[in-house]
Amino acid sequence: ITYYATEESGLIRVVLLEWREPFLINQILQNKADEIFRDKLIFLENIIVREAGNNIDYKDEKNYFSKFWKTSSGFAISLEKMKNFNRIRMIIYKD
Repeated sequence: ITYYATEESGLIRVVLLEWREPFLINQILQNKADEIFRDKLIFLENIIVREAGNNIDYKDEKNYFSKFWKTSSGFAISLEKMKNFNRIRMIIYKD
C-alpha cells in the first residue's frame, strides 16, 4: 500500500494498492496463481460495486484493462488488471 499526501497539510490524497505475483516456472503453481488473481479481482470488483455502484468507464487496452467508479461521497476508484501477467492495481482518491 502506498499513500500520497500533500506537503502542506499531510492529508492523504491518493491510496495505491497493488498485488503482484512472483515469477513462477512451475505450471501447476502458475495455474494456481492465475486462479488466485482471478478470484481477487472478482472479490475487489464486487466490493467496489457494492459501495459505488456500476463502473462509469471501461478501457480495454493492449496490455491491460481498467474500470473506473465514482462514489456519491466524491471518491474515484480505478481498478486495473494486466493482461500478460498477474498484477492488479487499485487507486483511490478524492476528486
